[in-house]
Order: sequence, then structure tokens, then C-alpha cells
Amino acid sequence: MQRVSSWERPMTRGKPASEGLILEVAMQKDEKAHSNGTSLFAQSDNRAFTQAFYSLASLLEFQEALDIAGSSGDIIRHMLRKTQQIVPTRAVGLLLVEEASQEFKLVGAIPASMKGLCQSEMDAQVDEGAFGVAVNHRQPTVAPTKTSPETGSTILVPLIVSYKTLGMLIALTPLAERQVKRGILISLSVIAKQFALTIRSHNLFDDLRRKNTALQQTKAALQKKVAEMERTEAELTVSLRQLEAKSAELERLKEGLEAQVGKRTRELLAANEELQRLYRTDGLTGLPNRQFLEESLKEEDSVLMRDASPVTVVVIDVNNLKFVNDTQGHEQGDLVIKEVAQLLKSCARETDLVARFGGDEFAVIMPEAQPQAAKSFTRRVQLALRRLNQSRDRLGVPKISVAIGYADTTEGDNITATFNAADYRMYEDKQRYYRQIYRRKQRAKKPLQIAGDDFSYSSVVA
Repeated sequence: MQRVSSWERPMTRGKPASEGLILEVAMQKDEKAHSNGTSLFAQSDNRAFTQAFYSLASLLEFQEALDIAGSSGDIIRHMLRKTQQIVPTRAVGLLLVEEASQEFKLVGAIPASMKGLCQSEMDAQVDEGAFGVAVNHRQPTVAPTKTSPETGSTILVPLIVSYKTLGMLIALTPLAERQVKRGILISLSVIAKQFALTIRSHNLFDDLRRKNTALQQTKAALQKKVAEMERTEAELTVSLRQLEAKSAELERLKEGLEAQVGKRTRELLAANEELQRLYRTDGLTGLPNRQFLEESLKEEDSVLMRDASPVTVVVIDVNNLKFVNDTQGHEQGDLVIKEVAQLLKSCARETDLVARFGGDEFAVIMPEAQPQAAKSFTRRVQLALRRLNQSRDRLGVPKISVAIGYADTTEGDNITATFNAADYRMYEDKQRYYRQIYRRKQRAKKPLQIAGDDFSYSSVVA
């Protein structure tokens, strides 16, 4: 595993980094001077002391250059050049954290032709872990260069402001790790701190400038809106006077119109109620028609999906209605339809819906009904039909027969499936009726003729 060295010793507590550098050099030279019997601070021409102050002056010049930079690009260039002044480099690059993605992006390099090398070196140091050490420890880190064919080191210096990492300085130097002195790392940390503060201030200034521009635009828009509102107010004042002049005339017309509208409204409501009744009512029987039945099935389907209330559907078909129409006339056929409608209505519960949805077809929707309710309803129909046929027999008219089928919602996914199941069973019942009539005629060896007592048959399928 490649060795990664990191500067672990913190800077002088409570003092700027440049001041800590000056004091450290001064104290070292002072100790050496005392060993020779001479005080450092009495030697104004002391070389190290003078160098420290030159370093401070250089940092101040760097800060001034950052302060007067006109753009983020100028600030980045000053930072890269200052890095080259502190440490010999093959290439130096700067990465900043994008706000949206929170990823490090290379924004500049010197020389510009080495931008790709800086990016590759950063990726390599990420893989080796040195990049993570610098970010997590918030301290400069030195590691062997990975991507350059020449030997040397890579210095990673995080840009930290208020415990937030804004970016990373990456410098590829020909110096070996041991040749990268602590003073170099301190100086790089100081300029990195200066740069980070300047970048943050620059970003805040840009943000404030954008907000100020937006406020100025909003102000201008509001002023324009106010002017428009004032013009509108003047126009409205003129219009108001005109409206007041017409108001009296309209009030006079209002009284007469209200009487006419009231009368017309009552007529329209009555006509609409009649249209609704005709639209949803069977003209012959007075029962709800097919349209009303389909709407009711949709409503029951919604109820079924919401609370799974049981619903039973019964389908009834009058047998041999065509024979009655052909032999006795359509008036007798209509009479049979009316009698069956009244019979079904009398046998149903108050909550049940009895509808005619075809020429000789009826349906009964029984909400919240258990399967036993359909059987009880069928028995009531059979008894009522027996009494009706006795009366018709005394009058000498053919008896009435019906086919019945029923199903409940436990047998299908929805009310439509339940209706289809009941309808299918009704047709099965009708087929059995015709087969029974056929067998009776065959046994009697008479020509097949459906009349008389043949109408008394009624069976139930469920």
C-alpha cells in the first residue's frame, strides 16, 4: 500500500497562520541566539526573521490581489500562481465543489495543458485514499505522484471555511515527500484559507447582486403595474358613472324580467322533470327503463368497490310472448308485460329496483341482499304467478310463464359479471322450459303448439 503522509500538528491556536509562521521562526532563531549569548530581537539584520516578515508581506499582497480580482477566473489564476511561488510544481490544479451535485470539479490548472494530468492524478489519489484523508482531516496531505512518469509528490490542500469544504488544491511537485517541509504546508494552508474566504465572499456578493437585480426588476415591474392600475382606476371611474346611469334603467327592466323569468323557469323545471321521467322510465309499464338500470348498475359497482356490500341480481324473461302477439294481438302482449311488471313490483322489497330492460326482459337489483333473498323473491313470484294464472284461466286467456335466473356479487369481480351470470342462468331456465314443452308434445303425439296450460311452467336457476 502506498504511504500517505499528512500534516497532523495544528496551527498556533488563536493566531492567524502567517503570524504562527513568523513566531515559530523567530522562536527557533531566538533559542539559537541565546545559546551563543546573543538575543534574536537585538539582531535587526537576522536573515530568518526578515524572511518571515517578507512571507507575511507576500501573503498580504496575495490577499490584496484576491480582493481586487474582477471575476472568479481571476481569483483562481491568482491562487494557482501563488501556489507555484510557494512550492516548485510540474502542474497545479484547483477543484471546487458544485452546489447542485456536491462533486469536486476541476476549474483551472497551470499550465493549462496539464489540466488532464491534474484530473487523472486527482482520480488516482481518490482511489488510493489520499484525497479522502485530506477531506476528512481538513489538513494538507502529501502522497507519491501516481500518474506522472517522473518521480515526485502530490500535495492535496483542502479549501475549508466554517468546517465546510469548498474545494481542493492539487499540486504535482518534483520534490520527494520528505522534501515537502512543514513550512510549505503551512503556507499553502494559509493561502488556501484566504482563497476559500475570498471565494465564499465572492459567491455571497454575486448572490446579493443577483438578488438586488431581481429586486430592481421587481420594483420596476411594480411601478409599471401601479401606473397601469392608476390608468385602470381612471377608466373604471368613468365606467362607474356610466353604469350608475344605466343602473336605474336596468332596475326598472329587472322587475318585469323577474316575473317572466320566474314563470319560464317553472315551466322549464316541469318540462325537465317530465323529460327526466320519460328518459329513465319505460312508457308501457312505468318501471325504470334500460338507461336507468345501467346507471344503477354503475352506482352499485362503486358501492361494491368501496365497502363490499352484497348485491343480488335477478333476471326475468316472459316465455312465448311472441306467440301471444301473433295469435291474440299486440294489445294482449302488452297486457301480459304490464301484468308481469306489476307482479314483480309487488313481490320485490321496497329497497329493490325493478326495471324493464328489453321487450320481454326484466331485472331486479337487490342491494345488501344475501343469496337467500333471491330464493325468497322467486318463491313469491311463483305464488303470485299461480294466482294470476288462475284468474286468467277463468277468463279463458292463456296463462303466463316466465324464466328466472339470479346470481350475487360473491360470484364475480363486479356487478356487470354478476348480471351476466344471472342472465345466463335465465336462458338456461328458458331452454329447460322449451325442452319440457317439447317432450310433453312428443308424448302426446300432437303437433307442436305452444298455448294454454303450457304457459304455466316457471322454473328457477341459481
